[in-house]
Amino acid sequence: MSTKGDSNMNKKNVFLLPLVALSLTLAACGGESNPTGSETSPSTSQAGGTSQGTTSEEKDPAVLPENPTGNLANGIADYSQLNWKDRSKILASLEYYALRNHTAGIPLYDDASYEQFSERIELPSTRYQTNYGFGTGYGKIDVNKKMYDGTINEPNEKWRSYFHGYTNTDSGTFNGWNATGSDVTDRMGMITSGYFGVKANADNTAYSWVGSLSELDAPIMLDEDGNVITADSEGYVTKKDGTKILYTEMTSQHWRVKVKTGSKYIYHTAELSKWKSKYDGTTVKLEDYLTPFKAMLLSNMARTSELVSDTSGFQGAMDFFYNNNKAKFLDDWENSGVGIQLNKEENAIEFSFIQPKSSAYARTALSSNLYSPLPEDFLKDLGNGSFQEGTANYGKIGTSKTGKYDDVFDNVLALGPYIPEYWQQNQKCVYKANKDYFEASDYHFDGYTEVVYEGTSADENAYKAFLNNELDEVTIPLSQLTAHKNDPTVLRTEGSTVIKLNLNTTTEDEWEYYFGQKGTIATHDKGSYWNTKAIMSNDNFLDGLYFAINRKELADLAGRNPAVSYLSSAYMLDPNGVVSYRDSAEGRGVVANFQKAAGNEYCYSKSLAQSYFARAGKELVESGECERGEEITLTGVYRYQKTIENLGNYIKSYVEDAFNEANASTTGLKLRLELVTGG
Repeated sequence: MSTKGDSNMNKKNVFLLPLVALSLTLAACGGESNPTGSETSPSTSQAGGTSQGTTSEEKDPAVLPENPTGNLANGIADYSQLNWKDRSKILASLEYYALRNHTAGIPLYDDASYEQFSERIELPSTRYQTNYGFGTGYGKIDVNKKMYDGTINEPNEKWRSYFHGYTNTDSGTFNGWNATGSDVTDRMGMITSGYFGVKANADNTAYSWVGSLSELDAPIMLDEDGNVITADSEGYVTKKDGTKILYTEMTSQHWRVKVKTGSKYIYHTAELSKWKSKYDGTTVKLEDYLTPFKAMLLSNMARTSELVSDTSGFQGAMDFFYNNNKAKFLDDWENSGVGIQLNKEENAIEFSFIQPKSSAYARTALSSNLYSPLPEDFLKDLGNGSFQEGTANYGKIGTSKTGKYDDVFDNVLALGPYIPEYWQQNQKCVYKANKDYFEASDYHFDGYTEVVYEGTSADENAYKAFLNNELDEVTIPLSQLTAHKNDPTVLRTEGSTVIKLNLNTTTEDEWEYYFGQKGTIATHDKGSYWNTKAIMSNDNFLDGLYFAINRKELADLAGRNPAVSYLSSAYMLDPNGVVSYRDSAEGRGVVANFQKAAGNEYCYSKSLAQSYFARAGKELVESGECERGEEITLTGVYRYQKTIENLGNYIKSYVEDAFNEANASTTGLKLRLELVTGG
């Protein structure tokens, strides 16, 4: 459950956001201005061609295709029922447009990492599977082997056989219904279960979807009358009009999940929970499957939006959520009008989506651990009789009365592979294995210890702990990369998100329209207007910026993979998670013209960047936006000083050198990047 790398303690791999943050903005030519910062943020993908020569302003850059011309689309188009192959073409068009017009910033590199494991960890595989990892959560520990270079440094003898990981955030709750942070998602995943999950094959070369709390490996498709839709021996379904369609391509709004209940599916409290006598050892009942949906729809929780959304939500959920008298339906749910209902005869829960879905997409939509069952009475008890109050209290850390931090779990009930046993917020959270878990045979660790390292030095401090034999897995920080990336227990992960340079590119009129006194997005008083700059909306300057950055050098320094577009290999085209968008013909086609123009796969060409910068300089001078020989100041706003040292200074060098050389003998414009820390 480390926030870095591959500690998949449950069946789902969680994508996590990197910490690096950067912004870029332009100060007025020859004057001062308010910085208009934005951040380098995650989106989800040897430098060659390093010509150093300057290029005259008359020379055209390598030609990138222009944006399509013609009549713009008007009105509403519904693409929701297209198959994944057609959707991938639309995705490629959108990504290409964003890349060509720099509407989503400048991609730099992904968040791949070098993960180092202790020698005592036996992984199911040393081959990284996209969106699955090394299967660390299903690994084993040989307690007779050393950690880094000695026996484990753990004062609690019981915990010495536990897997020792780390995180950099502790929000103080298990309540994923009301949180968006990855630490809460990970923590909730330790003590809950989903209807469906993914599991590797015997030799850990691939994975497939399987039922977990679901009796079957996929939901059951229903027609509008609630009848089961089945395929013939060749996999086809005959529709009402007599035509045939593959079952895998057919869509429906209505789905049934036959769920597991009874004596093998057992809740557990923590050892010192005040609810131990009432709930520990109780079994899952069918009505428990409704509780998470009631909780999110009867309260305004962070994840409620997913249930009422037009794209992912359920029929009737929006109307129910805004019904001022909805509380009365807590005990009369079948009359609530919400398309989430029990089928007692089938021991199932049935769903009616707003948008029709194929079997694979329905399964993905219903696989969240947020939907793990929970007794309704448990929430009522947490709220002293109030279901809504109990929902708000669920999962929150308590106050230790003894100072031993093993008595803080009154608000937690586990139905997952682990049971919490110790929690000192922002210090450490410890779990023991749930021996009664219905999939306990898949999990081999006696428990799991998660240490919290916060702040800008989190990775460095975690690595020090690893070298001190305190952790079983760690991401190698930049400061230790050269010394340790070739150690025998180091494995390379794939990136799931892309770090990019965000840009503020609005013109003065655009900023007025979107953010002015009558802004359509946000409003500002005249005194707080940003000083927009023409250079930041100059297409040639932005194209030059894209090609000026040596991504291979940056990625090598950071231990990452270069990224020339916005979506990483972790984005799968097909709903079964087999075909990577980035590696598909559509994904490769997005970047092909950029790579061809640069002459290499990393889209770095100083000479090409200079061609664009020369054009930009000429346009700025001829338009009167800048005078010949003026100095242009760009302000790069970084969250941390370390990011300036490890990233910003390199970007500063790339861009300043290319721009200034390109304009030295023509416009005389000089570019200076001012790097500061802030928001």
